[in-house]
Amino acid sequence: MDSFEDIIGQDEISDYFRRTISRGKVSHALILNGEKHTGKEYMAKIYASTLQCEKGGLKPCGECHSCMMAASGNHPDIITVTHENQRSIGVDDIRQKINDDIILKPYYSARKIYIVPEASIMTEEAQNALLKTLEEPPAYALMILLVDNKERMLPTILSRCVTLNIRPVDSERIRAYLKAKKSIWGRDADVAVAFARGSIGRAEMLASSGDYIALMNSVTELLSHIREMGISEELDFIKKIADNKDTAFDHLDIMEAWYRDILVYKSTGKPGMLMFLNEQTQIASAAKRAAYIDISAVLDEIESARDKLNANVNVALVFELLLDTMKERAVSE
Repeated sequence: MDSFEDIIGQDEISDYFRRTISRGKVSHALILNGEKHTGKEYMAKIYASTLQCEKGGLKPCGECHSCMMAASGNHPDIITVTHENQRSIGVDDIRQKINDDIILKPYYSARKIYIVPEASIMTEEAQNALLKTLEEPPAYALMILLVDNKERMLPTILSRCVTLNIRPVDSERIRAYLKAKKSIWGRDADVAVAFARGSIGRAEMLASSGDYIALMNSVTELLSHIREMGISEELDFIKKIADNKDTAFDHLDIMEAWYRDILVYKSTGKPGMLMFLNEQTQIASAAKRAAYIDISAVLDEIESARDKLNANVNVALVFELLLDTMKERAVSE
């Protein structure tokens, strides 16, 4: 059964978990804040399993009845709060699955632990409903909110929770994990690590995801002829992103890697250092055509686009401005 030792690259969080257990100072509400695929639910379940273990140590024993129930996902006092609407968690979800349930004492263990995935998509009404429980929680209750972006949480929620921020994992630790645990190395590992944004889970997903490869091919095809792109093609591309907002940051990652390849080739002339080796001809042509100031301007605009998306600016508008900058900067000689 997995324990804190199996959490890679999040030593501060693992140490916090151990410390609260050993000192008997477990908070009634935690926020695990980090991007998707960073292992938030994995860490929350290890913490919950350890707290509920009948042997009371700093790792789940994997043998007691509580551990066996936790491992099977059927522990009555470790409750993962689900919701049908993929875009938001409504007030009825919170009232029915937390507020109305939390007043009932634990069935088996001393604690009752609620894990709320995607907590940052709670509506304001849902957060306010949860706030009533956080203000006066039962002594046996622990709430673990898994949040992709804590800026979307109400200040009153944040003030009543201990926030643990997930840090990017070092590239070499991700590479070592892929090789040792998933038998992934070489070029496949290089690409996965490059686009993982410091997330082991994301790296693992990318290394085995045909969808991501298809997305990468689509974006690089567009970037390779950005100068000739017409209005209708631009609008179609923007609409696809707006219709599937979850891929917006993936688009930005690929775009950034493309322009960094252009910058590397312009600086060194060495194709072996490129991420997009199969597009060497297009990269070399763009590097010859663009001035350093143009490449830098596009990279700055990509970073600005990330900031805007994090601030919930309209996705279509963000990419319209970004593509306009790319087209404008691609015509320099």
